[in-house]
Amino acid sequence: MKITDKRELANKVWAALQKKLRSKKASNLDVYVGSYQNGREQGISLHVYLPEAIRGLWLAFSENRNSDSIVVYQDDHDPMQCISEKAYANRVFFNKVDVAVAHLLNVITDFIKNPKPMALKDAAKA
Repeated sequence: MKITDKRELANKVWAALQKKLRSKKASNLDVYVGSYQNGREQGISLHVYLPEAIRGLWLAFSENRNSDSIVVYQDDHDPMQCISEKAYANRVFFNKVDVAVAHLLNVITDFIKNPKPMALKDAAKA
């Protein structure tokens, strides 16, 4: 019998990323973990929030549907079960778990350093 878990690669990325995130000194950082599903791409989604930012950061990662690469998507909001054109156009591919983890950690660290809060008028539209 052969059992294929399309989340296996994403789970490896998440396990390594969790270790790195736990060592961060951002006590006001909230990370909500969910599943990411887009056809043959099955992985993990992260919603990253800072209270002062008003907006959040959305990340998803999985094994790419057409290769063994890790694909990472990024947006400033949860696209609700489909990838936005912006996230799709800016997707990044990695061949190694540690390189994908370093990229994700850099994106989250940049968000912590500069959360770019929206103006209240823009937040009301979001």
